[in-house]
Order: sequence, then C-alpha cells, then structure tokens
Amino acid sequence: MKTCDSAIPEGLKKVPPFPPVAARLLTVLSRSDVEVADVAELIKSDATLSARMLRCINSAAFGLGRQVSEMRQAVALLGFERTRQITAMCATAAYARGTRHNSELQTSWEHSMATAILATEIAGHCEAFANVAFTAGILHDIGRLGLIVAYPSRYAQAIREAHGRHVDFLDFEREQFGLDHAEAGRLLAESWELPDQFRIVAGRHHDPCEGTEVDLLRIIHVACRLADALGYGLAPPRGDQSLSGILETLPEPVRKRLQRTEEELRAGIEEHIHAII
Repeated sequence: MKTCDSAIPEGLKKVPPFPPVAARLLTVLSRSDVEVADVAELIKSDATLSARMLRCINSAAFGLGRQVSEMRQAVALLGFERTRQITAMCATAAYARGTRHNSELQTSWEHSMATAILATEIAGHCEAFANVAFTAGILHDIGRLGLIVAYPSRYAQAIREAHGRHVDFLDFEREQFGLDHAEAGRLLAESWELPDQFRIVAGRHHDPCEGTEVDLLRIIHVACRLADALGYGLAPPRGDQSLSGILETLPEPVRKRLQRTEEELRAGIEEHIHAII
C-alpha cells in the first residue's frame, strides 16, 4: 500500500523521488514470471541506467571479447540478479551525486555497500535469499540517505552530538527529526512503491531478531551490524560489537564459515567495492 503524502514529514518531502524506472524494475524483477524482453524495454527507457548496464557487460570483468550494444542481450548475459543490483546502485547513487561534498552521505553510501556485500556472503552460506540480499543491503538505509539529503547540516551536527553524548542514535534521531532513519526508510519505500521485501528491510533492519528462522530481515540485520563493527558505520554502534556476538543469531554452520578476522573481512569488502564500482 502506498503511503499517503500527508503521512510523510515535510522535510522528507524534499527528498527527490526514487527513479520511477528503477522502482518499476525492482517490482518486475521480484516476479517469478519476469521476461528478459520486458526488463530490457524498461531499462531502455532510462538513458543513465542503459549506459550503466552496457558499461558493466562490456567491462573487462566479463571478458566477452566483443561489444554488446543490444539491451536484451545485455540483460540475458548479466542475469536478473546482477541487473537488480545495478538498478539499486544506480538509483541510490543518484542521491549521493546531489551532495558530492557531504562526507556523511559518502560514509552512509559506503555502509550500504559494505552491508550489501556482507549480506550476499551470509545469504550464500545460508542458501537463502542470495538473489536479493545485495539489493536489500543497498536499499536498507534509504531512510538515512533521505534524512541526510533533507537535512544535510542538521544531520551532520546530530552525528557529532550523538558521538559526544554516547546516546542511542535511533533515539537521538527521533528527538532531532521526529522519526528515526528506519521509520523514514519505511515511509520513503512505501511512497516510492518499492517491493514489500525492501520496505520491510528499510523499516525494520534495527529490530532485534526473534526466533531462529533465517529470513531476509535477519540477514540484513546481521550484515548491517557487522558493517558497523568493521568501521563502515556513520553513527555510534549499538549493542555488542564483537563479531561472535553479532553472528550468534545465525545458524552454527554459517557462523563457522564466517569466522575470519576483522582485517580479512575488511579486505574482502574493499576488494568487492572496487570490483563493483
């Protein structure tokens, strides 16, 4: 259900809308009956997204040995998962381009990238949600991106004050802006009509994990906390910051596969970030 415009705080109304083609693509790509031709036609209607897709498929990483210029062929070669990832990155990067000299926005973007990379690895080990984990990681903090875009100076000041006072940053956001970035993310995701799974992740990624089921929300929750613990955080981290403490809600076999040093995990994230960008 789309959020009524009146339910969105005035400040957030200043946030540019999520690119419509990207929103439609994420919805189309969430269906089981999606066709390559339909995806290609949607991408072709957005020049920036088209250029990014072609640049990716023609990059050295793919090593095709020939140029691909036809979008249907590009989508078929990239696959739906990679197409979804590029779509989400292009859409969220548009906000970063609007405030290039905002260090908080840059740090938030790096946190989202680190979360997406870690979520993909966790999902792979869990053998669940591997096709959407990266995109969910990129989109989980759209509320924070929105607050930074809406209140750049005030948000930077809030971060400095929160670090100085050692307070829970979600509480501090609510005190300063009337809502925290998770609630802001839910409202924006609903107003942009993003698929339900991304609305849930945006709005609840800081909620404590209950039960033992490994769902997409648990994967993103753990990946987000890991990113903070590894130094890819913007605000003061919450709760236990030991790797073992963060991973304890995952099944034991998954925890064992993820048992690496902080330096090894950071090196893997940096390698993937450079490969993706």
